[in-house]
Amino acid sequence: MYFVVPNLNGHFLNYVEMFKQRSDYEGHIILTSDFKSFLALIKLILSSTNGNKINLCFLHGEKHIIQSLLTAFFKNVNVSSIFYYGFNINSGFFKVCLSKLSIYLLSALNIRLFYLEKPERIIIPSLRSKFLYLPDPILIPYDFDVTTRALTIPKVLIAGYLDSRKCIDKILVALEQLLCDSNFEDIHVFLVGEQSVDVSEMLDSYLLTTNLKVFQENQRVTDEVLAKYIENSDVVSCVYDNHLGSSGMFINAVAYNKKVLFISEGVLSDFAIELGINVFVKESSAANINKTINVLLDDVFYQYSLISRIDFLKKRNKSEFIKLLYGGDILEK
Repeated sequence: MYFVVPNLNGHFLNYVEMFKQRSDYEGHIILTSDFKSFLALIKLILSSTNGNKINLCFLHGEKHIIQSLLTAFFKNVNVSSIFYYGFNINSGFFKVCLSKLSIYLLSALNIRLFYLEKPERIIIPSLRSKFLYLPDPILIPYDFDVTTRALTIPKVLIAGYLDSRKCIDKILVALEQLLCDSNFEDIHVFLVGEQSVDVSEMLDSYLLTTNLKVFQENQRVTDEVLAKYIENSDVVSCVYDNHLGSSGMFINAVAYNKKVLFISEGVLSDFAIELGINVFVKESSAANINKTINVLLDDVFYQYSLISRIDFLKKRNKSEFIKLLYGGDILEK
């Protein structure tokens, strides 16, 4: 199977790395708004002249609706597409109509449609039956019975692809204020993952004056290394600006029974409901982050129950995710 991604960051890179472990992995294609990248995809399809079916999976369906429609017209292609965000409830009449038309066309062309996480987020009820439910899997090793660590020096983890959407500057300001206002002798911050240029430049300036202990690993790390960082943290940040999709770091944090700093919107609001979480960041300001993390760092505060955690994790099996995605006839050759 070939996987089509808009970039090789975050979720998309994690999925590609997971699929690479399969013997039937054929490759991935980065499909941007550049026409040349779409042309490369068409050339790949046309190059299959021996009668074999090409299996394409678009890992960000919303971004590639037109491309997936066009590729589905080729008789030698099986197409599947994963949707992340659903459709905004505040969308205007024209956008809702366009969304309906797009999904009905995709379905009519026998494109297998998946919805990552809650299909209920698709606000057009008539479209929900067109999608298969695909729970976001846990990709790192973990233990169901892991216990929380005793809080001494607070340790906060920000991991993944570190760009401006992750509000790192605001989190650091919030933690700096917390250090001044609390009885903590120190606060440790772990920044783990490749940094975008703007984040790297911001940190170069910020670290000259901060009182926080900031540890950086400016590169993508293995799942095993990431698991160690999560295990040794008290709070995992999943604060993003304008993020309506799932979060692998949120799932990883719950797998390790850690408290999660996040904004409850989009799929993460579904996670909050599912886990019974009512303490989260209201908006991505330093003041709101400071207020929330102050509660999270209370030793006697539990953000979610053991039962809700187990229920949340048990459906996130990597093997089941792959099985659902590949599903029988998609592997036709």
